[in-house]
Amino acid sequence: MTPIKPRKKWDPRNYNSGSGQIFDNDSYSGNIRFIVFSCLAMYVGWHFDEAARWLWHQFGEVLVVSPAKEKWHRMVAIALCAGGIIMGLLNMHMIFFKRRKKTKETEIEQLRQLHDSHTE
Repeated sequence: MTPIKPRKKWDPRNYNSGSGQIFDNDSYSGNIRFIVFSCLAMYVGWHFDEAARWLWHQFGEVLVVSPAKEKWHRMVAIALCAGGIIMGLLNMHMIFFKRRKKTKETEIEQLRQLHDSHTE
């Protein structure tokens, strides 16, 4: 009889979007993936009612969606997915500014070391 192993405890550090993850917010490629995913999600949300009508038609039923509900679904898709697109773009700007700041800090440190070596 094999002993029952205890269940693993959930560790949030294993489920972050940090370095090496699919939607890595510290890399350009991760942010581009996130923007593309948000665009695809917006497309699906925008055309959800059309897909539902087509699916119901395949089963011989008729789905009637009012224009107001269709506009509401499209507005929700834009509201949810546009936030993801904006966040991806802002993250990409932050990567640029962080890298620029880091290079300036290293340049300043090199100038300080050069100045200290000449003053001694």
